[in-house]
Amino acid sequence: MSVPPYFNLSLAKGLAILELIAARNGALTLTDIARTLNLDKATAKRFLSTLIDLGYITSIPVGKTFAVSLKTVQLGYSALSGLAWREIARAYLEELHNEIQETVSASTLDGDSILYVIRLPKPGVYIHGAIGMRRPAYISSMGKMLLALEPNDVMTRIVGNMDMVPLTPYTLRSHEALLLELEQTKLQGYAVSDQEFSEFTRSIAVPIIFRNRPVAAFNVAVLVENYTLEQLVETVLPRMRHYARQISNALDQTECELPPS
Repeated sequence: MSVPPYFNLSLAKGLAILELIAARNGALTLTDIARTLNLDKATAKRFLSTLIDLGYITSIPVGKTFAVSLKTVQLGYSALSGLAWREIARAYLEELHNEIQETVSASTLDGDSILYVIRLPKPGVYIHGAIGMRRPAYISSMGKMLLALEPNDVMTRIVGNMDMVPLTPYTLRSHEALLLELEQTKLQGYAVSDQEFSEFTRSIAVPIIFRNRPVAAFNVAVLVENYTLEQLVETVLPRMRHYARQISNALDQTECELPPS
């Protein structure tokens, strides 16, 4: 593939390092980064030193690894704060959260991953996830919901390019199995992730519709010891659908900009 004349390879390499560190925050050494990105260690070290000097990453002496800095996190929050629809949705999701006292999240689809934009944790219980965090769509109820509502050709292309690494014995392991589940998800109007990311949790998700297309999805995540999947569908899903309609109606009455496709 030809490279456009304006393309800056050094900038691309630096951003690739920043993205890699953000994806595996605090887990990668210089050797890991150089090997993953096919760089020699001297080159990788120069890029890392520059990112440190600019304040975008920090070095962690213990383990000699690297992590994104507060400056980089703040950049992400600044971008998220531009999503006007998010504030409207959050008000209703806070009502749902107060009503059911379980973890409520919302995310958007970004390629084959989801990006958390709202996170309301259950008091006293930590279920993995945070605003700005990404997660593979195939292990997430929100990811499955949003994939299921993509045009068939887009959905098939995204799924076909996924590296479906099993995280638990319950994780879907093939593109075919995922596509079948996405078909069912589209028909029923909700998605589930049942111990696919963690054997201790399950979740259920519905879409947020704005101007006749999905702009996000939200889910309720619970500990498996507290809810069976059937209980989630019977007791929690109706409340989620109620709030999904409320959010959509509120968005339709505003002048929010439609997020890009």
